[in-house]
Amino acid sequence: MDPNLAFLTQPLVLALIAIGVFTGRVVMVARRLKSASRSPMLADTRALEEALKSLDSHRESLQAAKDTVTRNLGGARDTLREYKGPLNASIETRKRDIAASMRTREAQKKEFDALRDQKAFKDAKKLVRNALPRKVHRSPKDI
Repeated sequence: MDPNLAFLTQPLVLALIAIGVFTGRVVMVARRLKSASRSPMLADTRALEEALKSLDSHRESLQAAKDTVTRNLGGARDTLREYKGPLNASIETRKRDIAASMRTREAQKKEFDALRDQKAFKDAKKLVRNALPRKVHRSPKDI
């Protein structure tokens, strides 16, 4: 191990370095406070500088957001430019499928007539007739 590194890693030397750094920071802060007390505008100037820094960081994040939106809009435009072909093909395929699945009117009528002749259909008709109230004619005197 290097002798300088061995010397610096001893606990007593580390404690002295820490005390020296702490004392130096206290002196620097005291000088700043002393100069700030002499010039009241210095605190305002410092606050203004910090505000400008935060504004710059805000502008950077806003620009990043704008770039993201621009990229997304560009992708959306590309998608819209190319959607017509698949859409038209899908519409044509759907029309063909519907036309193939539709039956002629005569075939539908034939199926309905076959259903009408079944006993369950006739029973359902009777139930509906009996469930609905009948019209009762009253004479004008009763009203």
